[in-house]
Amino acid sequence: MKLSILLPTLLLLASGLIHAQLDGNSRGSSPEVQMELVLDGFGEDISLLSLGDQGILIGHPIDTSESNSITSLSIRDKQQWKFSKYSPDFIQIWEQQLESNRGLQYVKHFWQDEKIHLLLFQKRKGAHKRFQIISFDIFEGEYSSVEGKLVGNVKVNDFSVVKDMAYIGGETEIQRWEKVARGVATAFVFPIYMGSLKYNIQHSLTRIDLTSGESKAINYDYSKVSKTQSLAPNEWARSMSILLNHSKKKEESSIYVKEYAGNQMIRNLKLNPKSDNRLLNGRIKHLNRDDFLVLGTYAAPYDDQKWLKRFGAGITGTRLKEYAQGIYVAKVRNRGQIYIKYYSFNQFETFFDAYGKKAKEKAKKKNKKKKKKGKEVLLDVNLLIHDIEETPDSYLFLAESYIPVYEDEKTGTITTQSGKGNMAAGYKYTHAILAAFDKESGEMQWDNSFPIFNLVSPQLQTQVELLTESDTCTLIYNLEGSLQARRIHQGQILQSRQVTDLSQDLMKKKRDSSYTSQLIHWYDNYFLAWGYKNKKAAQSGSISLDNQNQPIFFYKVAY
Repeated sequence: MKLSILLPTLLLLASGLIHAQLDGNSRGSSPEVQMELVLDGFGEDISLLSLGDQGILIGHPIDTSESNSITSLSIRDKQQWKFSKYSPDFIQIWEQQLESNRGLQYVKHFWQDEKIHLLLFQKRKGAHKRFQIISFDIFEGEYSSVEGKLVGNVKVNDFSVVKDMAYIGGETEIQRWEKVARGVATAFVFPIYMGSLKYNIQHSLTRIDLTSGESKAINYDYSKVSKTQSLAPNEWARSMSILLNHSKKKEESSIYVKEYAGNQMIRNLKLNPKSDNRLLNGRIKHLNRDDFLVLGTYAAPYDDQKWLKRFGAGITGTRLKEYAQGIYVAKVRNRGQIYIKYYSFNQFETFFDAYGKKAKEKAKKKNKKKKKKGKEVLLDVNLLIHDIEETPDSYLFLAESYIPVYEDEKTGTITTQSGKGNMAAGYKYTHAILAAFDKESGEMQWDNSFPIFNLVSPQLQTQVELLTESDTCTLIYNLEGSLQARRIHQGQILQSRQVTDLSQDLMKKKRDSSYTSQLIHWYDNYFLAWGYKNKKAAQSGSISLDNQNQPIFFYKVAY
């Protein structure tokens, strides 16, 4: 059962009012169930987790700063969290309140059988980052909790659990003082030495025993750049597979897979690219106890990159940006690699559709010329990849193409250009790429690209939902409160539609600039619309914001 997740940073509010009402039950019309909820206390963060057809889990910290103002420092370093489970009809099933270290926020979760494991992680940067893992019984609400620290200023990339053993994987980030020191040092040396002063990220991997609470950092002797990218539990072997990326030289980028059963490493291999292509990232799907598939993106060989870019990188000692050129699929049995196959985006049927007709024709002409010389057009594509999905006949690869965007401090205009007067504003998504691969041979069966223009997010997180039913796929995303959808069968578009017929009450809130609203997939053909009155908008107008009477609204929407 797939989970959908939303984690915005909000300013939310106060006490125990629940109002639910039943509406119509027509598909794609008004919401079936509505709820208005006021949360206890004042929390800076709220996490909303889908439990599929079991309901939703809402968690948020409770502000106790006033009550702790005259208490001991040890108490002031703690904060209270409240977690509540609601049924699909918004009936409260259970509620739990627990204690954590102040400054922790929800980052990721993993659903395992009847338990859901939540990872709370330290927000501020530091040499040692605190974490807390809370494991809930989703039916009864009983929970257990373990705490610890990760060595280094770590960014979490993935979190997973198998056999009561949790794994936190990620990469180290440069600390502020070190960034300033390196910048000052670079300013006083000749540019040729800049590369030696550049910060190289290092992988981070920690295993935590959820029974004993013991944690252990797992280290590998990798020089230069390395990072833990993704985790994949092997339910047959009750083990965990770890996918790492390592770049020892600027000309290469390799993928390694480690598998652990408890404290023992049972598999350790490097994917053989069998070419000069640079493997950038990947997701693992275990097929049985011994076989697994890896789907990910690759970059064109270093020597194929433009001469000027390579010259600049050589002078400064820096690395070329790792843009995706296409998709690779690899299959492994035991410790042997069966195959690895590459599919350039230049070969895709619909990849350039999202760029418009002129751009598509221009790309076709360029590729014809390059093909005569045995080359192809180099692409500058940033991709955010999803976990591997499955249909009866295929394995599905889904990724979203994005571009970093910046905001002009004077005009507020969003642009793709960085520079003076522009500050980072988030990411603009251009299109989603869906490709199907044969389960036995790894041959690509079809592809389809879904334009998602005008969608901008402050955080880099997946925006597109993939719903599968037999051999039909539906891609859905939320654009300014309405569902944009495309149904696909064997690569062919069956239907492209826009769902805007939500209830008048919900649409009124969406049109009101003082409200912030979101829409996520819940389960089956249901979506969850929810939102709150925007504090900034309320403060800037004539509306008085009362923290004790600020509701969050929820709507269950049938697609």
